[in-house]
Amino acid sequence: MIRQIAPALFAACVIAGPLAAQQLQGREGTRFTWSERIPAGQWLRVYGNNGRIQVTEAAGDVAEVVGEKDVRRGRPEDIAFEVRRTSDGVTICAIIDDSTDCDDDGVRHRGRWNRDSNDRRVNFTVRVPRGVHVAAGSGNGNVSVTGATAEVRASSGNGDVRVSDDMELSSGNGRVSITVPANFAGELDASTGSGKFYSDFPLTLRGRIDPHRVRATIGSGGRRLAMRSGNGDVELRKR
Repeated sequence: MIRQIAPALFAACVIAGPLAAQQLQGREGTRFTWSERIPAGQWLRVYGNNGRIQVTEAAGDVAEVVGEKDVRRGRPEDIAFEVRRTSDGVTICAIIDDSTDCDDDGVRHRGRWNRDSNDRRVNFTVRVPRGVHVAAGSGNGNVSVTGATAEVRASSGNGDVRVSDDMELSSGNGRVSITVPANFAGELDASTGSGKFYSDFPLTLRGRIDPHRVRATIGSGGRRLAMRSGNGDVELRKR
């Protein structure tokens, strides 16, 4: 049974990298497909303003990203994809209109968010080879990561975030849930603005008791695990 530890604030964190020249692809049709070999230790980053992102392990050494357009207003050609190659990997962003900016930290929308933009979604399916770091972020959609074997950073501005590995997660307005092995040991930093924190693991609390933040050691400690939600529950589950 999951034990309720305390209510807990959460802010998104992703890794930054050097900027690369813009390269827009995939305007034609409703499906964008990209694939390329990425060496272990490099990053694959996938971001979108609106839509879910599902990440799983690739069968071989080739990374694959599929973006499915869901356009309720406008044309599929209004959505494109920016592919950025940098010294530490590849970043792919869904560009839903001319006001969307992409960099290695994610996507941002300049100016007012209009109805046309709200009615354009891209749902990503991502397959990541072993040893490749992955960052996945959606402004408005669920993000799930399973089978990753390297560092993971997952975030959503308004959706649930679920990861089956130990890493750094954040959601602005949704639930954050992570499942780790039964023998997991690490340093936990979890927070939520108005939700609750649940853990399958016994925790050794550190510092003062804070109703919005839990800092604790799991087992013998070690790696850092950050979990944050602005307005949702935070769950640490045992596999």
